[in-house]
Amino acid sequence: MGQLQQNNDKRTFLRTSREVFAEVKKFSSPPEEPGEKGMSRDISGGGMCLTVSAPYEPETGVRLKFNIPARQSHKKQLSSPLVIIGKVAWCRERPGDSGYDIGIEFRPRSFADAKKIYSTLYPYVMSLIS
Repeated sequence: MGQLQQNNDKRTFLRTSREVFAEVKKFSSPPEEPGEKGMSRDISGGGMCLTVSAPYEPETGVRLKFNIPARQSHKKQLSSPLVIIGKVAWCRERPGDSGYDIGIEFRPRSFADAKKIYSTLYPYVMSLIS
């Protein structure tokens, strides 16, 4: 079960450790190449930590695609996935040769993109408090 994490550092948004399946794809990848599947370790309105099999260089531009559970029932998915542009902030090898954790900062390209991200993720994170 996800837990809300305290905002004890420089983060602007509350984050939760709820797991979400996501696909991440480098901007430099060919369009026909599928993205890599990963599992989030935490997520907020400003970014996410994602576990993947290969390392990513910091500052790499990525495209994320994922569904989050609907607010009313965490067993259902939203009808359309969120597609978010982001930038890799950091990459750390996981212990025991189990892949890498990458920190991805969401980088909305417009006010409309930012509004979609925040209006979807903020209620989701807040619903985990109650």
